[in-house]
Amino acid sequence: MYKITSSEERNEKATEFETKSLLYMMNYYHNSEEIQWFAIDFFNDVTGINKFQDTCYDIQSKGVKNIQPMQLGRYLVTLFKNFISEFNFAEFILFIDSVSTTIKNEISSNTFVYNDMPQTVKDSIKDGLIDEANKKSYIVDKSKINNKNLDIFFEKVIFVINDKSKEDYIKDAVNLSDSVIVDNKYLLKIFKEIRDKQSSKKNNNVEGEILTSIGCFYKYDKHLTKNEIEDLIINRICFNSALKDLKKVPKDFAKLIKDIDVTIYDEEIEKSQDAVFRLLSDKNNKKAYWELFSNIVFCIKENSNLNLDEIYNNIDKNKIKAVRHLDIISCKYFISLIKESIK
Repeated sequence: MYKITSSEERNEKATEFETKSLLYMMNYYHNSEEIQWFAIDFFNDVTGINKFQDTCYDIQSKGVKNIQPMQLGRYLVTLFKNFISEFNFAEFILFIDSVSTTIKNEISSNTFVYNDMPQTVKDSIKDGLIDEANKKSYIVDKSKINNKNLDIFFEKVIFVINDKSKEDYIKDAVNLSDSVIVDNKYLLKIFKEIRDKQSSKKNNNVEGEILTSIGCFYKYDKHLTKNEIEDLIINRICFNSALKDLKKVPKDFAKLIKDIDVTIYDEEIEKSQDAVFRLLSDKNNKKAYWELFSNIVFCIKENSNLNLDEIYNNIDKNKIKAVRHLDIISCKYFISLIKESIK
């Protein structure tokens, strides 16, 4: 059993730092390949969950500067609460802005562990956690705050100092072609869109709910999927880049129509571009659009060597029909725009 406690709304700065922590877990975390779901403001600020929904990777974010050792320990308390729960939390991350020179002088990397610290610093971190854990009413059984549990817990903790900009987190989130160029202002806009999507999940109040398994998170609609975030980034960057220059025809599409009559060559391109514009502008059919887009991205990622005809043949045709605006040629143009953007 697991009782949800202390879920809370945050200010804008804290929310942005939580988005950085999510993108850190998605982009740079060594276990990122294991994660399919991100539970938002549920077990913690962000919790990565594997595809079988039986293992959690927990992250607590603190956008505070120059954190002292004892305060660092206090910030571990929510992670420790999850460690002593009945659920399987495989690893814990404290994602922070910066640490005091007391800690900084002892580490050689922005990612470090408890045992990288000298004993005096470790003692302060431990004292801070013990003091904070004893204050928290959500840690009901205080006997679990013991040296054995603390030693095992610290073996599973990773400290990460944020060293990247919001733009970097977006650029590194997906594997885009070198030909795709997007300015920092647009990258910040995408970051904000993800932040807002993440923040919207906080509106569902789950305080006090009792969970019987990790997978219970799904029914509360307080989660995002890794694929959902990746698709959003690819979509925004792909079409921002591709539709800026309508004279530039994707190579695969040019190859596809190279043998058609020269008198209708430009017309076919213009018709396909018009269909894609109408597709992107259809605000009443977003669900169908995202299902088709995700299907195409999945097919391309599964085998990047497929040509447009092969990708088209692998797509669920009901998803193409559902968006209404595409025929076979314009759909292949749509596919070519996406394919050219992804490595």
